[in-house]
Amino acid sequence: MNKKESIFIQEIPSQRVKTCEPSQNRYAETQKCKYPSHPIKENKKIKFLDPPGQQGRPELDFQKLISEKLIKYRENIKNPEINYDIQHYDHKKQKLQNQKMNEQEDLQFPKLVSISLNKFPEEFEKSIQSNFDEILESNKLIMKISFDKIEIYDKDGNLKEIKKSFPFSSKHQSKDIMYNAIFRSKDFLILKSTGMWLTSNIVDSYANYLRLADEQKYFTSEVEVRKKHRRTYIFCSDYITNCSINTEFNKEKWLTLFYEQLSNFESIQYQFWKIYQNIIFVVNQNFHWFCAKLDLEESIIEIYDSLYSNPEKYERLILLFQTIFSEVMSTIPIFKIKIIREFPRQSDYNSCGYFSCIALNYLTEKQFNTEQQVEEKQGQKYISKQEMKKILRELLIEDQNS
Repeated sequence: MNKKESIFIQEIPSQRVKTCEPSQNRYAETQKCKYPSHPIKENKKIKFLDPPGQQGRPELDFQKLISEKLIKYRENIKNPEINYDIQHYDHKKQKLQNQKMNEQEDLQFPKLVSISLNKFPEEFEKSIQSNFDEILESNKLIMKISFDKIEIYDKDGNLKEIKKSFPFSSKHQSKDIMYNAIFRSKDFLILKSTGMWLTSNIVDSYANYLRLADEQKYFTSEVEVRKKHRRTYIFCSDYITNCSINTEFNKEKWLTLFYEQLSNFESIQYQFWKIYQNIIFVVNQNFHWFCAKLDLEESIIEIYDSLYSNPEKYERLILLFQTIFSEVMSTIPIFKIKIIREFPRQSDYNSCGYFSCIALNYLTEKQFNTEQQVEEKQGQKYISKQEMKKILRELLIEDQNS
């Protein structure tokens, strides 16, 4: 860690990217992961400010707390090569159908109803509550996942814990909290006005809404549809923001925050990609919004950036992803960047938040329809900024008289 080198970054060819063999020490530094060309601080020691009434008490060491948390999280990682099976339960057919999680099917995804801002019909409520998936390890039930909850079972098949699938529901928690984001008067003003940057409250709430809509569609679908669907998992902007990738290299901090996001998946060693294949990160880097989609099968990072430039711009993002996924995957990924150059570019200095939402809209719509169907439905591959503004206003601005 004493020598800093530049990450070699290139735009990927179409063939599969090879991965190296896993290290014998899963917690060793990321193999062949070079450092960014610009120096960043390592393991910066962060301490809490003393709140009122804390003067004179021992100072809290943030780095120490992170290290202690990380030790506990790592206890759940025993053998990343374990295979997990999934069984889908359909209340209409009253039967289970097996599916291997790692099975790859080259089947065209059937056309479904696209994501709508309207509430889902009442006739779907029964299937949402009744449909569920079971995850098995060596033919033993370890997880049961439904729309609103996740049940965790011990090695003897006894119910151990029940967790919420989401910290929020399809309805607003309150007038000022929508899709797990706190809204202020400034946020409502931005949605009603033009020429203003979108806040993380707006972008992240839309990301949460899309993920919730994906879950609703999934659990209202029949078994055969669910078997083909690549479910969506979106990391909101707070993860990468809190990692401070532009100012420091703190592996323990990055991993601890990563495991906290995935606490629902401890029993499958945080291998959430066995359940969710459409993995998206919302990024706010240097006050600029863009989205990164991960293809873990091919070790590719797709960049949807309305101000895309040279691949070197994303070198620290590569470092972050290689650091966190090298610890939980059976093969260590060597990520490469794929810039989506057909993604529309912004013509002003303040629209990047809207374009990030456009990318999120496209990446989630693609899971319900083929690319051609998306283009036919919308009249174009990506919706316009004006359409995105309308969607956000209708979704997030409440009637003050209601």
